[in-house]
Formats: sequence, structure tokens, C-alpha cells
Amino acid sequence: PRSRVTMVRVSSSTHSWDADQRFFDLPMTQSGRNVRITMPNDNNLLPIGYYMVFVFDGQEVPSMARMVKIL
Repeated sequence: PRSRVTMVRVSSSTHSWDADQRFFDLPMTQSGRNVRITMPNDNNLLPIGYYMVFVFDGQEVPSMARMVKIL
């Protein structure tokens, strides 16, 4: 098991289809309680909007999601 950070785009479905759903397993480094993540820098991969960010501990237990807005 490893610590990791993931990001999920908040869904916006229509007609039972969500073509805009996104999931990222973000590259990260950790120093004590501080975590540094590397975001994708391609607007086609990471469109503007709201995302849920989860931090998983070494036992792969996720944190409660934090909402972030990508501008």
C-alpha cells in the first residue's frame, strides 16, 4: 500500500451519460504532514470546474473529500 492523492471531477450528467467525468491519480511527494501534488497542465485534461480531492494514507484509507475549483 502507498499514500496517494486522487482528484475526481464533480459529475454533470444528462440523459444518463456523463462525457465530462474525470479521475486523476496525481503525482505527489510527502514531507511529514505536508503533501505536494503536481497538477496536469493541459486544459484538455483538466477543464475548469469543481473537483473532489482525496488523500489516501499508507493503508489506502481515503480522507473526506475537499472540494476545489479549478480556474
